Amino acid sequence: MAGLDHGRGGGHGTGYSRDELVVSGTNSQAVALVDRWPDWPSPVVVLAGPAGCGKTHLASIWRARAGAVKVDAGRIGDCMASLGARPALIDDVDAGPVDEEGLFHLINAVRGAGSTLLLTARRFPSAWGVRLPDLA
Repeated sequence: MAGLDHGRGGGHGTGYSRDELVVSGTNSQAVALVDRWPDWPSPVVVLAGPAGCGKTHLASIWRARAGAVKVDAGRIGDCMASLGARPALIDDVDAGPVDEEGLFHLINAVRGAGSTLLLTARRFPSAWGVRLPDLA
């Protein structure tokens, strides 16, 4: 289905293993949070930071561990029915247009199913410029 990546096959060494992750003072809290899954303080977590700081690396580690489905930020609504209760990942959620209504429904679905959602972004959600009042 478009906008949905179950992470099956087609994989070639991305260099995103846990062993290859360099933990430092700048990312140690994010690493600890990812390592604590599924015991997160919230079902929805945002890892925000500048380009090249390791967000995608951490998200890839979590995705493999959680068996999460990667969702395209612009096509969230298209894949809601296929997600079920599986954990979901949206990488670079603020890089382009976001399906705001789909994101709103995904957050509610994750909470309702007792699942988890990890989002990565360069900016914190308050700076995403969303227009949907329920997300703002």
